[in-house]
Amino acid sequence: MKDTPTHDQEPEFQSITVYTEKEVYEHIPVGRPYRPKDSAILFVKKGRMILKEHINTVEIHENSVVLIDMKSVYELLEISEDIEIRSIAYNRSFIEKVSLKLNRLNLYNNLKKQLSRNFPLKPAEFSILWDNTELLSQTIKSREEIEFSQEISVNYLTLIIYFLMSFAPFGNHEQQGKMNRSQQIVYDFIMQVSEHYLTHKSVQFYAQKLGISVRHLSNVLKQENGKTANEIISEFILNEAKAQLSGSSRSISQIANDLQFSDSYAFSHFFKKHQKISPIQYRKQFL
Repeated sequence: MKDTPTHDQEPEFQSITVYTEKEVYEHIPVGRPYRPKDSAILFVKKGRMILKEHINTVEIHENSVVLIDMKSVYELLEISEDIEIRSIAYNRSFIEKVSLKLNRLNLYNNLKKQLSRNFPLKPAEFSILWDNTELLSQTIKSREEIEFSQEISVNYLTLIIYFLMSFAPFGNHEQQGKMNRSQQIVYDFIMQVSEHYLTHKSVQFYAQKLGISVRHLSNVLKQENGKTANEIISEFILNEAKAQLSGSSRSISQIANDLQFSDSYAFSHFFKKHQKISPIQYRKQFL
């Protein structure tokens, strides 16, 4: 007979969930930017979807795995009717416990820092991940009947991560090795902005981080990306603002403070300049 779960055991199951495509729809809003409450591994078995992460848009096809980071802002732009997906959502405390079992944790962290976090896999490789995800789901659903279900769940997720690290192409270093100096600056700038945009809006901050002048940074970005540094930073901030306005009840002044604006007037001016409507008008669309 299965041992009665202790108070310490039960939270483990509250920190990891496997969603089917129907349940994913209930947690991923369509048509507006959002910030996920938990990180997740998204498995696309069939169909097609277009997902935007911050300023990057990626088209995802069958037999692909996508890493969803709770620190990023996403927008689901398009999804096909024949989509078949599954998602493992986990909170930070759970993955930290699992990480203790991963002697290749640095590889997993590198996987999350790839130029693209969308990994198309071979059908046989994807099938292994899909099957183990189903086993994880069944274990969680039947946790009251399965002895050592908590330990089994931890090991299934660990196994999935190991397989993913084995299958996913670690092209980050190879791709960076093929970059010229200008392309490397653009890549480094985008990575820095994604890490610090909530606290730093100054181009000078990022130029200092990269060890180059503001003028050189701006010239390179305009030449390589077609946008200025300020335009890219503003796009990150705008997506965050839209996610908070449409997905939370925080006041305009609270959001302005979160995004390091001097006051709600400055924030409203910024938002209207880029979105053509006020923050209040934008929020009303989702009430």
